[in-house]
Amino acid sequence: MQFHNPIPATVGIFYQNGKLLYVRRAREPRKGCLDFAGGFLDNGESGESCILRECKEELKVDVEVRDYLGSYIDTYQHPSVSDGTKVLNLYYYCELLDQNIQPSDDVDGYEWIPIDHTPENIAFKHMLEALPKIRRILR
Repeated sequence: MQFHNPIPATVGIFYQNGKLLYVRRAREPRKGCLDFAGGFLDNGESGESCILRECKEELKVDVEVRDYLGSYIDTYQHPSVSDGTKVLNLYYYCELLDQNIQPSDDVDGYEWIPIDHTPENIAFKHMLEALPKIRRILR
């Protein structure tokens, strides 16, 4: 028997003063585009523990998970994986416990962007699908 399940990943949504936190990708795929913090689950890791780890790795900050916002499927385009690999993106609303963000080597900077503005250089389709729900919940 062979399974073709999607790869699970987490996405951290941070909202302060009417703005969402975006990170600029330092690596392919979509290097230079805006993304939300997050990444792939390690074997045996929960979604909640993954987003805590990923934020610590990418932004050098501790965060607290406040709520689960839903899941969105997307296709991951990268030379290291087969074409059409699906990713199940688990969205979490998180709070920064430390405002001293220090981007790691995966992140080439960050921006706080007004929640009603959709940047043109969004990294992945699932982000565009999630934004309307994020706006409804967080406004």
